Order: sequence, then structure tokens, then C-alpha cells
Amino acid sequence: MNRWPSDIAFSQCVRERADLSCERCERSYRHDGANMMGLHCSHLFGRRRASVRWDPDNAVAHCFSCHQYLGENPRIFSRWITEYLGSERADELEFRANEILKITERDREDIAAHYRREHRRMLALRAQGTIGRIEFEGWVTYLDPLVQVPKQFSQIDSDGNFSQADSGGMVEALDD
Repeated sequence: MNRWPSDIAFSQCVRERADLSCERCERSYRHDGANMMGLHCSHLFGRRRASVRWDPDNAVAHCFSCHQYLGENPRIFSRWITEYLGSERADELEFRANEILKITERDREDIAAHYRREHRRMLALRAQGTIGRIEFEGWVTYLDPLVQVPKQFSQIDSDGNFSQADSGGMVEALDD
């Protein structure tokens, strides 16, 4: 699977959010320098699912060992996700993960730029002395008619399905 600049920038945000520590065993990589490769951006639902690939709820920082263990034990991983997010957020994430979303090259560029900005903001907070977890804003792809959605999904029918438009960019969907 391709790893784009949007994935790299998102991964940096996920790891920084956790203060460069594994969110399962709490091993810190803050002062490990060159050993940062041991802290992974672990997706709860795989990166093939574009609808949640860059969703902050869908990724956590795991050390290599925890990432391997949870990946090899899906039932334990499922329980861990529910404990981590809470059952309501875990159910919402699963719903979003089952949506189909096409991402364009332009979208990936926008996603990368968004997460690079978020990562710089997080690093500035660290430089000011902030410790512990720092939340970051997700790139909005689609959620409901009251938030912005990509213009290619700007038409929403009465069943809540998106229909395609011609051009990229963001528009605000209106509730009729």
C-alpha cells in the first residue's frame, strides 16, 4: 500500500498527540531520538478504508510490540478500541469506516498540508512546555449535512447519500 505525504504528516500528529508514547504500554520515545521508528501510527481500521484513513479517532500510537500483539489478536484489539474510545465513539468510527470515499490527489495534498500545520502547532505547544496528550483537528472529509463535505459529495439525497459533482474543493452542505 502506498504511503503518501498525507500519511506521514498524519502519523506525526498521532505520535505527537500521545506525547511520543505507546498508548497501550506507555513506553516513552520522547528521548529515544533515533529509535523513533519503534513508535508506530497504528490504524484501528486499515489504511485501505479512505473514509477513516486520516481520522484522528482511527489511529493511535503503539510501540512495535503492542502493534504486533494487537494486530495478531483481533478480539483483544477490538476490546482495547472500545475501552480507548468508549463504545459510542467506537461504533461511530466503525460506521464511518464502512463508508466508501474516493480521495483525489488534490485531496491528499490538502490533507498533507492540514496535518503539517497541525503538527507544527503541536510542536509549538511542546516548545511552550505543554506535556501529555495534545489533541489535533482532523481533516474533515464527510460527516453529516451540518458540516463541510468535499464538493464531489455536495449533493445529498433524502436517504443521506452523497451524489457527485464535477469539481473538487469544499462546500457547505445545507440542511433542507
